[in-house]
Amino acid sequence: MKNFYTFFCKIYVLICLTKSSKLLLSFRNQQNFRPKKVLLPAFQFLFLCFVNIQANSQTLDWSSSFSPAWTDGSVSGTATNVSGFGTNVSVSVNNSQAGTYQQVTTGVNAPAVNTNNGRSNFFILAGTTDALEIDVNWTSNTAYVDVIYNFSQPVYNLSFRVGDIDKAGPSSTTYFDRVTITGQNGATAVLPQTITPVNASGNYIVISGNVVHANTTAGVGGNANTNSTATSSQQGTAEISFASQAVTQVTVRYDNHPSSQANPALQAIAIGNMSWLSAPLPVDLISFVGKAVDDNAWLKWKVENQVNFEQYEIEYSPLDSNHYTVVGKVYSNNQSAGTYEFTHLNANSYGNVGYYRLKMIDRDGSYKYSRIVSVRFKDGTNVNVRPTIMSKGEVIHITVTSPLSNYGVKIVNTNGQLVESKTMNGTGLQIETSKYKAGTYFIQIEGLAVRRIYKVLIQ
Repeated sequence: MKNFYTFFCKIYVLICLTKSSKLLLSFRNQQNFRPKKVLLPAFQFLFLCFVNIQANSQTLDWSSSFSPAWTDGSVSGTATNVSGFGTNVSVSVNNSQAGTYQQVTTGVNAPAVNTNNGRSNFFILAGTTDALEIDVNWTSNTAYVDVIYNFSQPVYNLSFRVGDIDKAGPSSTTYFDRVTITGQNGATAVLPQTITPVNASGNYIVISGNVVHANTTAGVGGNANTNSTATSSQQGTAEISFASQAVTQVTVRYDNHPSSQANPALQAIAIGNMSWLSAPLPVDLISFVGKAVDDNAWLKWKVENQVNFEQYEIEYSPLDSNHYTVVGKVYSNNQSAGTYEFTHLNANSYGNVGYYRLKMIDRDGSYKYSRIVSVRFKDGTNVNVRPTIMSKGEVIHITVTSPLSNYGVKIVNTNGQLVESKTMNGTGLQIETSKYKAGTYFIQIEGLAVRRIYKVLIQ
């Protein structure tokens, strides 16, 4: 469709120019003839075609962009004419310690792609259909893997996600995943403008400048459960954005924080699909913040360089950072710069977190998204799970004090397998444990804008 659009533009301009030439010949001897009035429509349309074609969004898709396709264990590949707009990308994966790649799952050597999130025992990153998983077992905490992207032409508004940046357990020191992102625009170094956690709960990751690493403090973070697109499983995932900067090369270095043990254990991360624009959009988002005022979300953002800019759409998600609806629009009013404010009455005011982002739309229809801002609201829900340590056969009592009454309750074992599922239609529920094996279980309680997890031990 995009190629058809390009072809149509060329044909239309050719027609306009042909007609303009004929008009020039027929009117060249007439008085008051102004050639620019004849040529203007053609050149205006040519400019619009150029803007629309050149500023298109492109995505480097791990499962479909490479030719030949990326195979299990490959360490290089080339994506030609990404999304049909002429950008070629070569990717190489360099391991400083030979022989340390591991199998992602039985018979599948890393680096390997989770095609369309359809392969079992692979990491899944929210917001991307594919991910390149890198599993290693280094014998030195100074070893590293570099994933290097080289672009055939400058790209803009480059963004991607890296997931499962974690450690073996809350107090473990066997390894501390660390990712460092650097870029180049020709010979000029560029760094990401923002790196943000997809799910900040649990303090799994620490972000400092262009570096993301597993939290090295004992008793926080742990082994991220990156096995679904739900935000709750993305505690070890970070989103990287270079914003409006031009980029010709990106390097993602994967290694260990120096606090890890000298001989780390098996560890792994995943890198999602990468998106960009072939030309910068005419707006720079300087800041975007939000806070709760009673049951309202108060959002404020500051911008510069609003050239031919149309509007901001405010998008809201009550439960996670993957499913949004438009809750308002703010127009630029032809200002080149400005500070904007927006207030949203949180529809699920009993929930504790709302997610917001801006869709920034140019007059030609091009757009980009801001980073995600989370706003924490007052939580009117009190949950009590007792006992949390018990003998087999004891009853677990769950009580909820809330303006809402319907909750789903799931009991999950330490392997992530669903053991039992119940519905709480009221304020209390009892769970009989005589049928459970001894061990640790997680009780997940979910309702409208509420999600709680409790750990219980059956002895």
